[in-house]
Amino acid sequence: MGLTHEARPRLAAGVLALGAVLAPVVYAMRSAESTSRARLESSLNEARETLSAILSDRAHGLRTGVEVLAADPAFMAAIATDRATVYGMLQERGQALEADFLLATDPRGRLVARTDRPAAGDDDLSRDAVVRRAFEDGESSGVWRQGSGLFQVVGVSMRFGQDVVGVLAAGYRLDQAAAERLGTLVHCRVLLEEQRREPGEGFFEMERSLGLRVPLRPSSGGGEGALLLVKPLDERSPLAGVGLALVTAASVGLALAAVWLASRPAR
Repeated sequence: MGLTHEARPRLAAGVLALGAVLAPVVYAMRSAESTSRARLESSLNEARETLSAILSDRAHGLRTGVEVLAADPAFMAAIATDRATVYGMLQERGQALEADFLLATDPRGRLVARTDRPAAGDDDLSRDAVVRRAFEDGESSGVWRQGSGLFQVVGVSMRFGQDVVGVLAAGYRLDQAAAERLGTLVHCRVLLEEQRREPGEGFFEMERSLGLRVPLRPSSGGGEGALLLVKPLDERSPLAGVGLALVTAASVGLALAAVWLASRPAR
């Protein structure tokens, strides 16, 4: 049976009422979602700034620690004569700094000793960016790829008067466990992206989360992966939840009212 002439205006009135209620609520929801994303982006930017400060402080502490050993005359004298003494002094300093490795080279850039590879030979590191820049500029820092691993490193040159004795370098390993520890400090999930790629920073979405890519800057330029700062998109503004509840309630209530009005028999 079709709608009566009396029912049609009632149905139209119900539909119009539904639209009048839903329009501002949908607008409020969209505004709330936009505000929520802006809040997440702001929070991730704050996390990036905190992360940068943490990494900078770690590099500064590492550099200060190795400079003490690099200025030790006994250590510099052992570079040319006693690998065992160099290794022992590197081990002692590394434990104090809680570093994952320390290494020392001779004036040619050849490896003398390295704490994480006791049996390492006299590898030529003279063309490595960390060592080369320490020779050229007196110090270096950045992210260093060693095999399949990444390290946050600093390097300083050792000099006795005008004579260059070698380079002393130290580093902290950057792996997923380290990223998770950083996450507890910046109050968000931190993932390590290890593959090489050109540096690029920006927001991205993944698995219902909003992320910010923070490139790792190697001393040699280019790209050595990134740290990904991630927060769930479900961290929405309370207004968004209220808006959704209002839309649902209004939709059901007004739709039922419109049907009821339309189905009433004409008098």
